Parts: sequence; C-alpha cells; structure tokens
Amino acid sequence: MPTILSPEELKARFSGTKKSVAWNDSVLLYHKLKVHAEGEMPIHLIKAARPNESEAVRTYRQSIYEAETQNPIQRVISVLEKIRRSPDWMIRFRDDIPAMITKEETLESYIDGKYPVYKTLENWLFEEALKAIALDANGVCIVMPQDLNVNGMEYIKPVAMIFNAPQIVDFVTDDYVIVRSDEYSSKLSTDVQQTRAQAIAGFTGNPFLDASSSNRVDLPYSTSAMVFYVVDNYSYQKWEEVDGGMYMLTQQYVHGLNSLPAFQLPGKFHKRMGSSVIKTTPLNPMVPHLNKAARESNDLDIGVVKHLHPQKWRINNIQCGECSGTGKTLVSGSTTQCKACKGEGVSNGSSPVDEIIIKPAAIGEQNIPVPAMGYVEMNVEIIKIQNERIEEHLYKALAAVNMDHLSSTPLNISGKGKELDRDEMNSVISWFAESLVFVADHVCKWVNELRYKGVVADEVKRNDMRPIIPVPEKFDIINTTFLITEYSTAKTAGLSSTILAELEKEIAQKKFYSNDEVSGFVQTVMDCNPLLGLSIEEKSLLSGSGLVTKEDAIMSVYITDFVNRALEEDKNFLDKSKVDKRKILLQYATEKAALLNTAATMAQDIFEGGAPAKKEPADKEEGVAA
Repeated sequence: MPTILSPEELKARFSGTKKSVAWNDSVLLYHKLKVHAEGEMPIHLIKAARPNESEAVRTYRQSIYEAETQNPIQRVISVLEKIRRSPDWMIRFRDDIPAMITKEETLESYIDGKYPVYKTLENWLFEEALKAIALDANGVCIVMPQDLNVNGMEYIKPVAMIFNAPQIVDFVTDDYVIVRSDEYSSKLSTDVQQTRAQAIAGFTGNPFLDASSSNRVDLPYSTSAMVFYVVDNYSYQKWEEVDGGMYMLTQQYVHGLNSLPAFQLPGKFHKRMGSSVIKTTPLNPMVPHLNKAARESNDLDIGVVKHLHPQKWRINNIQCGECSGTGKTLVSGSTTQCKACKGEGVSNGSSPVDEIIIKPAAIGEQNIPVPAMGYVEMNVEIIKIQNERIEEHLYKALAAVNMDHLSSTPLNISGKGKELDRDEMNSVISWFAESLVFVADHVCKWVNELRYKGVVADEVKRNDMRPIIPVPEKFDIINTTFLITEYSTAKTAGLSSTILAELEKEIAQKKFYSNDEVSGFVQTVMDCNPLLGLSIEEKSLLSGSGLVTKEDAIMSVYITDFVNRALEEDKNFLDKSKVDKRKILLQYATEKAALLNTAATMAQDIFEGGAPAKKEPADKEEGVAA
C-alpha cells in the first residue's frame, strides 16, 4: 500500500532531522569520486598537516593546490562517450502509431528533436546521465513535467532530472521519493536569498568532507533557499521554504499513473543497511590511487617551491644594537623579547642587500669562513622520485578500471609495455552500455506514459509506442596506435590472412570514422578484395598454382583502380550491396584479364621473332598464292 506522509513527517525530512539510513554512506561514496572529477580540493587530504610542517607552509601549500587527478576520470568518461559511436547503438522507433497522435506530436518527434534543453534524449544520455552514472550509483532519476503548471490543452513535456546522493532526502523504491532541489525559494525575501547566495559563494573546496576525517559527512543543510520535490504514485509536489523555517506547497500535479515515475541509477552492490541497498560505480576502485596522487602532487608542488627558493643562512656575530646582544629588552619594568632581533641577540639587517660585516676573530677564536652566508642544500633526487610516484598513482587509477592504456607508462616501470586486455576493458564498457540502455528505457517509458496516457487509453498500445533500444556489443574504443601495433604483432607472429584482413578493416574503420566518403571507399575496397591481407607475391603464387582464379587475383591487385572507375561511372556505387559491387568489379577484372592476355601474346611474339608481321589483306594474299 502506498505511503502517505503527514505534514509533520514531511517537515522532519525537510529540516534534515530525518533522512534515509543510507544517506551518509551514499553521500560519502559520491563525493569521494566527485571531488576528483570536478577538480575540487579534497579537504581531508590537503589540510592535514605533514610531519615537521610549519603552519605558514601548510597554508601556502593549500593555496597552490591544483587538481592533478581530474584528468584520469575525464579521460575514462571520454572513452565511455564513444559508446555512442558503436555501430549497433540505436534508438529504433516503431512505425505503427495510433491515428489520434499527429506526426508532430509522436514520441519520436519529441525525444529525437524536441527534447527540452538537449534537443534529443540521446544528447541528454551522453552529456548528463553518463557522468551521473559514472560518479553516483545512488542517485535518483525523476521523470516529471518541465513545468508542474500543466496546460491541459497541450501535450505534457516531460524531462528526466537526476538528483545526486546529497539531494536525496528519502527514497523508497516504487513508493515515494523526496529530493532537495538547487532552486531558490520564491517565497523568501530578497535579503534572505542574497544571504543564502553569499553563504554558498563563501564555500571553498568541498564542504561535505570534514578536514579531519575521510569518513565523516558534514552537509551544511541550509546553504540554499530550500525547495523540495515530493513524488509518489499519485502526484508531483513542490514545497518551498517560507520565512520562519516553515514550508509551503506551491505546486502540485496529479499524474494518476499509479506508479512511481522515478528510479535509482544503476550500480554495483556495496552493502545493505536495513531495507536500503548502497551501491558503488565501477569507477570507485580509482579513488585510493587518486587520493594518493592528489596528496603527493600537492606535496610535490611545495617541494619544488622550496627547491626554487631555498632557505638562506648566514653567520652574524654583530650584536643587536637594541638589546646589546642579550636578546631581551626592558619595557615598563619587565623583561621582554627584543623586537629588533627577535631574541637572537644579533643584528638581522634590514634588507636582503645589506652588507654582511664580518668581525675579525679574537685571539683563540676560529676565523669565520668567507663567504659567511649560503643556502640550505636540498636533495633534488626526491623531487624526481615524487614525480614518478604521482605518475604511477595515476597509472594505477586507470588500471583499476582496465583503462591503463590511456596513460603513459610510468617512468619506474622501465621497459615494461602496456598490454591491452580487450575482454577486461569491454566488460567495463559493456556495463556502462547496459546502464545507459536501462536509463533510456525507463525515461522513455515515463515520458510515453505522461504524454499519451490521456490520449491512448489502451496500455498495451501505449507500450507498443515505446522505442526499442538494444544493448550495443561492438565498441570503437581502442586508438589507432594500439590497433597498428596489434596488427604488426599479428603479422610478425604469422597469423592467418583472415585475421590480418579483419584487423586491417578495424584500423580503417577507426582511422576514417569521421569522414563518411573516405570510410565508405576504404570499406568497399576491403570488403570486395577477395585476397585481402596477402602480398603481391602470395597472390601471384596462388594464381599460378590454380588455387584462385586469375580474375580474383587481378581484382585484388587492381581493386583501388576498379572502385575509382566504378565511382566515376556511378556516383551511387558505394550504396550498392556487396554482391552487386563484386559483380561490377569482377566484370572490370575480366576485361583487365583480356587486355593482359593480349599484351602477353604481343610480348611473346616480339621475344620469339621480332616485330609481328603485318597481316596483308585477304584478297592480296590469295593473289600471291595464285
């Protein structure tokens, strides 16, 4: 039975006194990745004092922090975006649409051309949803009208809105969800809104992680003017904060779907807390290595600064004029530290360019060395070691998700090449592909229901309107350099021409992906080449042995010229079927074989008896014979 929350229960959730039992763990998992993905400062790593570190150095080190760890996550996400380039990625719409829905208002026209902000649902999937799936396995997606003030005379314009773990106050699968929006309450005074805005602007780094612990979440719950959405099997509600810490229901739309138009993003099981399941994303194993890289890169930065600006020392035996070398002065009847020499008893000078006066050594004293100043020498080797360690941490972070090929080999792994395991990498890519299809299916389901439930009463017919989105299985992920290396290795190993031919096709598809014309040409050349992957000598040997026809050998040798000729004769040649293409090219090969035979005959005649005799007309020959 659906849960009905009373106003008191809602207020308890809005005020933060009651949250999901999984909230703390979910937020922590999310921010451990987000802090690196967004280039934020991981406070609990950077603010912690290092051994023998002064407060001044610690403060300066924090001020120069730069996120070295943002790049690996962004590179992984960039690879995942290539799922869109998969040859079997598609959103296939059905042709059988009920007559009462006009062509301009079909589901296809909406999600493939009129989807708010992104224009298409596919754009939303790869620009917003993919990143959310990668960083937050405990996020929730709500499909709701773009404006809850729905015009009954128009089709609803549903949009998918993703709320991350910190925004999810409570979520019960198939029952209800309460989320905190980033909007500002329209019911609060301008002064209050400005105060809240200034509070948000004042935060630096990541306010959710306490500086002293990596396992404590400290969310400033009132950093924005509160707006909450409550969604259940009956309606959408928008609640806004008003003066006095109260909340007002400002908008409501009764959807009447008898189901919850919201779902949790896909993830991998982490642990269970009561009835709640906490999940992680496949990118979570990167976190330990990214944390080490972030901490050590910050240490490296301050180390380089210290090497560039080493500590200066000098010998000074000139007494301080203020305290006469005692380091103390008498002020108001009490002894205090001398302000001039800071208690050292010697003159500190007033400028870095002051002269250093060396007092001659007294009898029995050791002479002061000249020069009487210098700089503290520091070991440069530790800088190199630290830099190598950071590179190794970033490498291991990518290796944790089977994408270490995206990184250069660390310097301390000298001579060790990176081996690419396609199966392991494809397992990660496949998981994300399945997750994207899962999200797309659910969004299409609720968009379809919200738009057409009042138009198409038959539930079966409505379901038949939804698109088919198969999970892609082929991924264009590997870069050309790896493919060429793989091809060279295979050729050196003496693998069969069939395998080499397929590798050549893969390289061509990758190389010319963005140029349809060149890609189509190269693909046709390779598809129609009957002896692809063989050398000229191998083709000649097979033809001479009678193992392949002469026409096939000729077609393979002259395939590029033949395809160019076919395109000159028919500009739509590339659009023909493979069978039709081969038929045309085989005809060219037959013609070429005839020309080669004629040329060979003439060459043979010349070799055997000089230039061939000119053939006389028949009647003249007959006259001679007579």
